[in-house]
Formats: sequence, C-alpha cells, structure tokens
Amino acid sequence: LGISYIEVNLSVYQFMHDDLVKRFEEIRTRYGVPVEAINLEITETASAGGASGVAQKMEELRELGYTFSLDDFGTGYSNLVQLINGGYKNIKIDKSFLWDAEKNEAAARLLDTLIRVIRNLGYNIVQEGVETAAQLKRTEASGGNLIQGYYFSRPISKADSITYLKTQLQRTGGGSGPRLEICSVMKDTASALPSELSGVPRRRVLFIVLFGVVDRKSVV
Repeated sequence: LGISYIEVNLSVYQFMHDDLVKRFEEIRTRYGVPVEAINLEITETASAGGASGVAQKMEELRELGYTFSLDDFGTGYSNLVQLINGGYKNIKIDKSFLWDAEKNEAAARLLDTLIRVIRNLGYNIVQEGVETAAQLKRTEASGGNLIQGYYFSRPISKADSITYLKTQLQRTGGGSGPRLEICSVMKDTASALPSELSGVPRRRVLFIVLFGVVDRKSVV
C-alpha cells in the first residue's frame, strides 16, 4: 500500500505508564513491524513533562531505535534549546502559524523564518492545516517539505482509507504538483482489519494518516 513508516501519537498520560516501553515492544514484535518503520509523535507539552518521566522513556525508546516527531510546535513550551537537543525526526508546525500568515505580514515573515531555521537544523517540516492550493504554495515556497491537512483528505473511515490509498497511489510520482507519501498510526486491533486487506502483511494494515511531500525527494 506504499506505507513508508508508521506515525504513532503519544500523550503525556501514556508516558505515565511504567510499562510503556515494554508495551510498545510487545505490540511491535507481535505484528512484525521493524523499529525503523515507527516514528512516535508527541506534543511540546508532553516533551516538557519531566515530572512524568517523559525524557527517560523517550531515551529508552530511542535506544531501541524509535524516532520522534514534535507536534504542534509553537503553541506549547517552545524553546530553541529543546529544538536543538530534542533529536527529532520531524517538527510539526501548528496550523495557526499558516493561517495567521495569510492575514498578517509579520506572521508570514515569522513562519518563513521558522521553517528556514528548522530546516537548516536538519529536521523535516510538517506544516499542519494545509487546506488550499494557496496554503500549499506558501508552504512550499517557505521551504517546508511535508504537509498535512484537508488539502489532501479529510478524516475518513478505515474502509474508505483503503480505497483512497489505492486510487491516490496511482498518482504517486507522476504529473505536476506534490506527490503523496503515506504514513499511518498503529492500532493494536488485529480483529478490526477490513476484508480488503486479506493477504496484505499486517505491518502495513494500519490506520491511515496522510502527509504530502512538496519536494521531489521522498522523506516520509
């Protein structure tokens, strides 16, 4: 189905569970998912939650080979030290930056600078909230290389996601405009798999999230 890696959302409450790392490894090995195919997504607020043992569990997961995305950057406990030392794979910029940039020149300059700085640090940018062709164009012009939002798809059901994948992947890499790259969110529910996926390796049978790649190098 063209899934390049699995994006798994983690809340600060999940980090409070002592067996979080053990549980992840149990689920991953049960479905035969290679660790390099999993990227864990946490918010700024969660990443700053030292009291709940977040930093320690993140380090344990990194030692096992997991990577991380920082979600909603710019709306929580933003600081450049965290950005430099966090060791993230992707930085997801909150949609409010993009939407404000359409109405406010100062906000537009801030967004452009923010994307440029983060890209120069070697991280991928995921611009959230891309809903129009104009927003896509702005993100691409600013140097963002991944986008997420209704421009590609609104939230859809599990069954509809299979049809969407099959039709959209026919356009991958061809024609003009951005290519689509697919990633997904792990579900620990083998019994809920749709019949369309019989015969597909279980490590690819996961809830779908869509990122659009706005440059020609696949980074998802």
